[in-house]
Amino acid sequence: MPSASRRSQQSASWQDKLEGGRTAWSSVVHVYGQRFQARYWYDGNNLNNAREDAAEAAFLWLNSSQ
Repeated sequence: MPSASRRSQQSASWQDKLEGGRTAWSSVVHVYGQRFQARYWYDGNNLNNAREDAAEAAFLWLNSSQ
């Protein structure tokens, strides 16, 4: 029979396994049927930067099409 600590590791969710680890996030925006992705990956504390990065890519595309 597995030990109690082994059982708790097996039943831990993937979110629990990430605790203390590094995660990175990106963002995507859709404008006029076009998909624009953030150029970089960001730490979870800086997720708004990923959104702004994707929005900037869309903005630059909109300005270049004029």
